[in-house]
Amino acid sequence: MEYLSFSHGGHHYAVPLEHVRYIAASTSVKTTRIAYGNNEERDTINYEGHSCLVFNLAELLGDSPELRQSRQLLELLDQRQQDHENWMNNLEEALKNDGHFTLARNHRDCAFGRWYQDFQTSDAEFKAIMERFDQPHQRIHQLANELLDLHSKGETSEALAILQHHRKTTLRRLIDLFGDARQHLKGVARPTVVVLQRLRHPDDPSRDLFGLQVDHIGDVFSCDDPVTRDSSDYWLPTFADGWLKDIAINNHKVTALALAPERISC
Repeated sequence: MEYLSFSHGGHHYAVPLEHVRYIAASTSVKTTRIAYGNNEERDTINYEGHSCLVFNLAELLGDSPELRQSRQLLELLDQRQQDHENWMNNLEEALKNDGHFTLARNHRDCAFGRWYQDFQTSDAEFKAIMERFDQPHQRIHQLANELLDLHSKGETSEALAILQHHRKTTLRRLIDLFGDARQHLKGVARPTVVVLQRLRHPDDPSRDLFGLQVDHIGDVFSCDDPVTRDSSDYWLPTFADGWLKDIAINNHKVTALALAPERISC
């Protein structure tokens, strides 16, 4: 039998290929939120004129550590970018008024700086992006002492002019880097929607079609060995048939959990 594999949280799963009707990046399909069940809402997609409920494998099996970490990093990057935009605004207000400025003047003391010093990643491309933050981030924070010193000497107009220059250059560079980092994170995990058919009602596919959102799509492979399920697998979800052993995926031998589309439901 042929299977389509996909991954979630570093583990491998598969569905019989005969159930697969369509595969698309989740960003390329339009979802519609509808009321469903007891005050719940569900995403649906349109497939060949049929409205299909979308189930998220992360919800069915437990949240993916990879996606969870990406979401947390995306939120952090949004917050730290806003911090530095606010920092520049606060410095401008201080220069226009009494020169009182309480935010971090040392780049290591702001929330991003403290996080940045300890951050490590095995992703070489993301690491290269993050390393480019160092120079503009340091330069932003150096402005505080430089410009407040000019302000104290009565050279406020010059200080404000320098600030506006760095707002258009150094801060802009920092904002662009935050954008590059976010774009990379969004590209690392590319959720995919697989439209499946349960095959219970071949004459009325609208009753059987649904979408399954997964972390990463994998390969199509053949497996002649029977799927095994024994008493030690009592903990398996009800929509799993058992294990496919020693499957070759991406040139590696792995074990994949075979899912039974006919038993996937809310």
